Amino acid sequence: MSLLPPTELNRFRVRLLSQVLIEATADYWEHRATTFERARPRPGDFTGRATAESLEASDERCRLAAEACRRHASLIRSEGMPGAAREVLEALSEFETARATS
Repeated sequence: MSLLPPTELNRFRVRLLSQVLIEATADYWEHRATTFERARPRPGDFTGRATAESLEASDERCRLAAEACRRHASLIRSEGMPGAAREVLEALSEFETARATS
């Protein structure tokens, strides 16, 4: 027995599958990289009681995360959509077809 009514459960499924597809795009990972770049500490930022060492560590973590996101985007561009994402797209398409015919 599900805790959600069937219509809500179906909406949840569609939203989950849609999010999986979004995360399988290079644009998503480029956006994540930009977000990490913007999160890096900058001169003039209010830093409160943060030490220079903690700011340097934070800057390095954000820089490395942005770099990893850009590598991920590059991989998706060169290799195409991951196989699992293709399967999710097919499942979502089948779900939409079934919903339209019912």
